[in-house]
Amino acid sequence: MKLARHETGRQNVVVFNGGFHGRSLAALAMTTSKTAYRVGYGPLVSGVHVAKFPYCVHCPSAPAGGGGCCGDALESVRTLLKEQSAPSDTACIVIEPILGEGGYVVPPRGFFAGLRALCDEHGILLVADEVQSGVGRTGRMWGIEHEGVLPDILIFAKAIASGVPLSGIMTRPGAMQKSPPGSMGGTYGATAVAAAAAVATLRVVKEEGLLQNASARGEQLQAGLRELGRRHPGVILDVRGRGCMIGLEFDGANVPAGFAGTVTAEAMARGLLLFTTGWRETIRFIPPLIVTKEECDLALSIMGDAVAAALKKK
Repeated sequence: MKLARHETGRQNVVVFNGGFHGRSLAALAMTTSKTAYRVGYGPLVSGVHVAKFPYCVHCPSAPAGGGGCCGDALESVRTLLKEQSAPSDTACIVIEPILGEGGYVVPPRGFFAGLRALCDEHGILLVADEVQSGVGRTGRMWGIEHEGVLPDILIFAKAIASGVPLSGIMTRPGAMQKSPPGSMGGTYGATAVAAAAAVATLRVVKEEGLLQNASARGEQLQAGLRELGRRHPGVILDVRGRGCMIGLEFDGANVPAGFAGTVTAEAMARGLLLFTTGWRETIRFIPPLIVTKEECDLALSIMGDAVAAALKKK
């Protein structure tokens, strides 16, 4: 937000519903994945406007059978720029290549290209928040690479140093020139230990073929979860994701509230640690990039038992 405001001389920021960008006060104004993060902290930082994220499985305008973006979400951004934040006031559009806390939702093909064109038309910076989707998680080094789109700013953290605290911002050449010295940074900036951990992490990702493994294991997990859905018709609404970033959404019309939590509890009792995501009945699968085929087979077997056990409690 600071960098985009300095670079453009504009003040407003556009984010998307379902997005998660942190829990500090300015970042919290940009986070809309669920109200639990924001309740009791208002008023939040001004100048943040929220557009519609393309959540195709719940979009009434989505083409039958998928295959592309209906354009509804992009139109919501265009409308926002006419009704809430004029392009001349809009510094940047910030988006996760795949929604993280918002439900592990993958945007349809064509959405990011349209967003890039819209930003170029109005001189708005496109910011990719890759804190969850970056460093190989999706089978590419950066999640936005799947879209063939180059952002103006890319945010990364967490996985970049394998758990050692490190975060950073990448920009196109020439950016950050307007930011005064000392205006960007933090207490642990340029920490040698964290930088060494990042170098080692990137070396392992490349030399041990972790991008390829993430893609292969992701395909295995998605295929197994779809087969689980066929065994329980009407229970699983959607299986989605890229690489080792997979969401499984249960059909809220056919399962009780809290069903995803019941499944995770049943899985934990059998030795599989899972986590819910978003406010719908959704479970996320985020295995380490070194996960093996055998471990994924075991996880799918446990998941099958956990869903069966949860259905008996329904």
